[in-house]
Amino acid sequence: GFCLNRLFVLFVFSAWNQLMCLGGVTLVLPLIAAAIFYDFHSTIFKHKDGDAYASWNGQTCNPKTILQPTTVSEIQNIVLAAAQNKTVVRVVGAGHSFSEGLLTDGIMVNLDKLDKLQSLDRDRGTVRVEGGMRLHELVAILAQHGMALPNLGHILEQSAAGAISTGTHGTGLEFPSLSGLVTRLELVDGKGNLVVASKENNTDIFNAARVSFGALGVIVSVEFSCVGLELVQRKEWNLPWVELKENITDFLNTNQRFQFWWIPHTSMGRAITINNIGSGNLEERRPAWLRWVQEQLMGKLFSLVLLSTCWYPSCWPTMMQKVFLTVMDSVDLVDVSPYALTGTYPDVYTEMEYFFTLQDGPAALDELMRAFNNQQIQASQATGSQDAGSTDGATKPVSGKVLYSNLPVCVRFVDKDDIWLSQNYGRQSFVISISNYRNDVNFVNLTSTLETIGKKYGARPHWGKVNSLTAQEYSEVFPKFKDFLRVRKQLDPDNVFVNDYVKRVLLKTD
Repeated sequence: GFCLNRLFVLFVFSAWNQLMCLGGVTLVLPLIAAAIFYDFHSTIFKHKDGDAYASWNGQTCNPKTILQPTTVSEIQNIVLAAAQNKTVVRVVGAGHSFSEGLLTDGIMVNLDKLDKLQSLDRDRGTVRVEGGMRLHELVAILAQHGMALPNLGHILEQSAAGAISTGTHGTGLEFPSLSGLVTRLELVDGKGNLVVASKENNTDIFNAARVSFGALGVIVSVEFSCVGLELVQRKEWNLPWVELKENITDFLNTNQRFQFWWIPHTSMGRAITINNIGSGNLEERRPAWLRWVQEQLMGKLFSLVLLSTCWYPSCWPTMMQKVFLTVMDSVDLVDVSPYALTGTYPDVYTEMEYFFTLQDGPAALDELMRAFNNQQIQASQATGSQDAGSTDGATKPVSGKVLYSNLPVCVRFVDKDDIWLSQNYGRQSFVISISNYRNDVNFVNLTSTLETIGKKYGARPHWGKVNSLTAQEYSEVFPKFKDFLRVRKQLDPDNVFVNDYVKRVLLKTD
């Protein structure tokens, strides 16, 4: 089985290389077919009453009832009935969350049928949509009217309400998270009331609700501030890690948006710069078919590579070198902003992310890299292979386990905001994320290492990604934690929206 798996991996690598060179059609066609038709993870909500539910990274629960309301009044009735029956209500959109926030054995509410455009004002630069509208639908509508969101995360599958609820973000010190773009919202609270909040109206609720992971109510409407649609140039290239590290400040100072990867098990990194180049001639953007190939198809091919190797961590160092250093060429593309801000990523993965201060981030990343390099050096010495990097300052992984990863360590940057439970409250962020194709023992070792480093520096975890912090630990890194609890008690006195996750992160302080 192991040998066959290795052969399949080599086949995938070879096919990918030939596809990138636009050759080898007969070899590539079967792989393309597999990539197109293999359903890694559908973001279309297909669940119905009696079904088990599985989130993006495979967490499951068995809701007593699954509902898809079409009106706000239906949601109000659902909440009132749940409060009377002492049943928990949790809301789900695309399920793109790696925490336990979605899980419930009570009532699961999906907002996919509450997905309409409510208003669009080009003069004010705002758009208002129902909470269930997916981001890919939102950006398409905005583009038709010559508008766009100033920044986006890596994918467009999330719902509007879900994306803001956990603080979804892109990169760039000039840009806040999507939650920071919200100018007004409406939610149904735990008493069935429809509450409207903005900077001018119900200010405390507004400051709390923009990042609230479903703990305050069901967000049924979101208004975003927008900008004009522009062409954006995205460049990506590999370079030695030492060179990348020395130039981080220059990259930040000379680009509107900058992020980078460190490629584990190698001494290389990947720089990514994203800059607006004006409205210009929008016809200069890359063709839609090329976007589909570079993002959708390549993402599925990448998923096939990960699927074929995920049970053999010892293959991962070779895979990282083959895929990220050999197959992934430099990128220089021009597209309209929604499609240049997002990129290629596997269809299924799991992730942890910590938000450090700009001052602490580099030191925290060094500690994480030393944990990787220590095990890589030991492996190299055991096999007699080429040294993977410097031994200077090498330490054992915090978890005491060997660290393997089959996805890059990603660093992004986010501007500060005034949202009470935002990871960027009051400070700009140096964001370190680690990902893995499966939530297996290797990912557990990675997360325990990053989480220990995060605690050391007082970093803040992403609400929608893997973490194990308690309410007491959260209260120590979020200055407005007690104010949020006060608003939560006001809006949900009967704990209608409190599942086990909310209990852990908000209510259990012992």
